[in-house]
Amino acid sequence: MTPLDFSNLAQIIQIASIAKYAFLAILILYVIFAFVVFNQVRVMNRIISTPPVSVILTIISFLHLIIAFSLFLFSLVIL
Repeated sequence: MTPLDFSNLAQIIQIASIAKYAFLAILILYVIFAFVVFNQVRVMNRIISTPPVSVILTIISFLHLIIAFSLFLFSLVIL
């Protein structure tokens, strides 16, 4: 049997923690992107007003923002 190599285990844990922080950073960027999309939809609705479509687009963009933020919070708790 070979002895347990703790230096290799430390490297694996370090790589996993780097991957975790990289994933959280990407999710933060995605939440920022969702917020920008939501703001752009609101600005577009002020300029071009089409009542049934503008309400639907606003609801969809708001749901997208909520889902992106909840995905970030969920991954923050899990990771």
